[in-house]
Amino acid sequence: DEMIDAINSWIPLYMSGMIEPFYFKKQIESKFSTTIFLCPGLACISSAHVAGSEDTCIYRYDTDEKLLEIYKTDYKKLLGMSKPLVRIYREPEEEKKIYSGVAGVTVIGNTLSLATMPESVIKSVIERNELGEDTKGEILSEWNSKTRLFHQALKNGFVHECIKPTEEELLFGGKVPVDVRGASFTYTPQEYKEHIKNIIALSENHSNYRFYVLPDAAFTNINVVVSENSVMVTRLLSPKITVVFSHPAMCEAFWGYADHLKEQYKQDKITVRRQLERYI
Repeated sequence: DEMIDAINSWIPLYMSGMIEPFYFKKQIESKFSTTIFLCPGLACISSAHVAGSEDTCIYRYDTDEKLLEIYKTDYKKLLGMSKPLVRIYREPEEEKKIYSGVAGVTVIGNTLSLATMPESVIKSVIERNELGEDTKGEILSEWNSKTRLFHQALKNGFVHECIKPTEEELLFGGKVPVDVRGASFTYTPQEYKEHIKNIIALSENHSNYRFYVLPDAAFTNINVVVSENSVMVTRLLSPKITVVFSHPAMCEAFWGYADHLKEQYKQDKITVRRQLERYI
């Protein structure tokens, strides 16, 4: 619970791209505490004190070039013994890593995933929004990549999706977002219907694909993909951005949360089909 609270508190900073957090891989020294705020070549604020005495410790403010180089060397050594806590997703390679694990993936979101969208629907979205050729190509490439990764994940293990289907007033009001990175598209009722039909077909054709109907969205305007070794979090509203968590404790927390969610809303496929058929 504490880990999830921390994630919720820091996600806005992580997703701004203005902060790069790392975590230390080695055992942390419990007797002493060291603090370094370094602006290379300009100044450094530092402190070394007994752990727990932060309120009474003395801080140094240094601008001497030789001292700044020493601080910089120390900082680089610490960084070399650390791993990124969160990475801003920029390359498709990140997504491939998440979907390539043998333990499977769980998607938690409040809109249907692009990976399960039929080709006819993505083409319909593109055409009615009158997009340029370059933008069309980028969106189709993203759709191709995600559907390919989805089917690859089905070969390796399982794909489970925990999603709250939309409310009719939102759908007919044109307020249901399409899971396309860098764009703000919404579904038409017919497009949503076709997407739901494809989810039902996937569920019937693949024993290792399961759709969990959530009564409420787990997160607001955020889609989460959980694998054994990493977690991908995507903001659905503009500006859209994706971050990847790799810290083992964070991955374990999300994995446990996903398992709890699936256990809570587990239903047989016939019941799930009946719940989804109201949209078709």
